[in-house]
Amino acid sequence: MSALPSSQSQWRVATASEAGVRVWDSNSSPVPRGDALEFGPVTALTTLPISLDGTSTQKVWAVGTATGVDIVRPGRRRPYRRLPPRPASALYATPEGHLAVASGYGVAVWDVVRDTLLQSGPQRPDEHETANRPERSAPSCLLDWPSGSALVATADRHGVLLTSIDDGQSSFVPVQLSAVPRAVVGVPAPDGTSQWIAFGSSGGVTLWDLASQQLVIEVRIPRQRTDVKALAVLQSDGMTLLAAATRERIQTWDTATWKPHAHIASPRTKSLAAVPLSATHHLLASGSGHALTLWDPLTAEKLHTLVTAAPVEAITTLRDADGSLLLGIGGPAGFTTLKVNIPAPDLP
Repeated sequence: MSALPSSQSQWRVATASEAGVRVWDSNSSPVPRGDALEFGPVTALTTLPISLDGTSTQKVWAVGTATGVDIVRPGRRRPYRRLPPRPASALYATPEGHLAVASGYGVAVWDVVRDTLLQSGPQRPDEHETANRPERSAPSCLLDWPSGSALVATADRHGVLLTSIDDGQSSFVPVQLSAVPRAVVGVPAPDGTSQWIAFGSSGGVTLWDLASQQLVIEVRIPRQRTDVKALAVLQSDGMTLLAAATRERIQTWDTATWKPHAHIASPRTKSLAAVPLSATHHLLASGSGHALTLWDPLTAEKLHTLVTAAPVEAITTLRDADGSLLLGIGGPAGFTTLKVNIPAPDLP
């Protein structure tokens, strides 16, 4: 890997692999001053489609920290919008184009363009809530099924708390889990109607059908006893894949047959994300304590590694106005973006 000066304010990074050499554009700027962006440790990331003129739509970054959320337009140094201070443990773009902010205070929903709070969680953590409410650090995900409204699912050992994006109402669904889940993600069922959710815990993944409240399957990662730290769903070669990361490795499965595919040796993985080269072909991005790596989720081929020298705890992707694919990464050292020039494969 080598850094190449591009201009007075930007650098390009060259990475080499068996497939050749590629150049990454760093979109991060020098540390700004005054009222420019000053990101602290990043706790959550997502991208959000917004319409500034009422006609065209563009995607923006939503960057969560311990003090609030900044909305940042690609290529800009200053935030387009800064939401009122509140710690953000997770961020989700809703089907209506709003931003759901999950924290220990509940789930708040914002109309970012109008700077309007549409739904507010409790003003303070509710210590008198039922014992079924998961603890603050519990993992969560956004569930968006065609048959119902979008829900934020927050998991603990006893089940999952479902909070409606529309009205803020919550319901608890008991789930039989053998260990405390460390990661959770919604999984599209092959029949297109079932409501599946995957829980990552000690040594494997438990898949649960929320509608029927029944176990679908438990899949294990061979020779692994450590907790599953991260989960991701992605598309590749006509298949929907589930990826799970433990302390030592990453495993992918075909969710139609649960046949295992990639067995990836990747120590200390902290985050996973799908990188969409096209609608039907994704790469798998993994973040560790010191690097960002791109993998082929079927063959386990390592495509690129970018040494960050800092933990990568959140990853998200964005297509900008000219169609370029951007990766946003965040962690204790802050937030930065990279432009990726990997072409989509020629698929039959």
